[in-house]
Amino acid sequence: MKVYVIENAIKVLYYLLLIDGEATDDELQSFDRIGRELDAARFQELRDQIIEDCKNTVENVSLEAYPGIIQTAVDQELSIQTNILAEGISPRLLLWNLLVLAYSNQHFDASEERLVKHIVETQNINESVYYEMKQIAETAIALDNEHSWLVQQERPYTEIRPIVEEIEDRIQVLRTIAENLVSDEVIVPDIEEKNNFVKETFDAISEKVNPVLEETVEKTGKAIGTAADKVGKVQGLDLDYTCLLWDADMRYDNGRWRFYSFNGNTKWIEQKGDSEYKQDKLKYMLNAYRVLLTRARAGMVICVPEGNPNKTPSDFWEDSTRLPEYYDGTYQYLKSVGIEEI
Repeated sequence: MKVYVIENAIKVLYYLLLIDGEATDDELQSFDRIGRELDAARFQELRDQIIEDCKNTVENVSLEAYPGIIQTAVDQELSIQTNILAEGISPRLLLWNLLVLAYSNQHFDASEERLVKHIVETQNINESVYYEMKQIAETAIALDNEHSWLVQQERPYTEIRPIVEEIEDRIQVLRTIAENLVSDEVIVPDIEEKNNFVKETFDAISEKVNPVLEETVEKTGKAIGTAADKVGKVQGLDLDYTCLLWDADMRYDNGRWRFYSFNGNTKWIEQKGDSEYKQDKLKYMLNAYRVLLTRARAGMVICVPEGNPNKTPSDFWEDSTRLPEYYDGTYQYLKSVGIEEI
């Protein structure tokens, strides 16, 4: 199948920002995020030249003439295609990113919608796919608004948790639908070749199709952290004796604490504090242990698992999610600060 050259597709994305006369800060942030996802190696190098080229196209043109000029420019950019899937962007993935960009300020402007519909028509994208993607984006925004309302309610965590979990489930459904809409477009004649291609690229597709959903997940997750920080998992519950089972989500390694989340399947993923949301998440994880460690009035036992060092006859780990190295550093640290081994 033919796909659009990534650099040209990124220009089309910026033309969408220009069509109503001005790119907002929210739109530029989304543009930068999508650009990095599409071409992590070259986007920063190409970014300024792409923006300059697009602006030159409408220089000295009245705002009323923007739609016609930009439509012509978009058609020219999308006429440049390649047969190499790894070097391009498929029509549906372009459409998804256009909608992500259009909704980044939570408002799909009429001029933006006309340009997107023009692309759908001229690039022979199934109109039902367009409307389904549009509905996904609008539903994600509704969930974001629901999150905002949730945060404003000073309600106990026990009340908030079921609502948050429902929001997360709905977001996961949206993500799956979006991934399927994009991946279904990949057509490889040979069945075995197609299966191999889908297997190798599905993770990459998953990372690229959901910027809006990912942002909503982050905001929703922040609501969980905010609520839990206020009341904690067991805050206010004091017991005479407690036993704390230390998991692999917080590990002491080389003089510092490291934080991980389980992907629900086969591995732990380290959490980095490289955004405000992620820093809040790390604080929440640390605070969860702090709360659990301060519930006992008379005494406490801390259990750090030994992990599973065994391998199968084929030399694979029996359980790669519970390796001893995940727990050894924490166990030695707790001993070093004076906690008695029993």
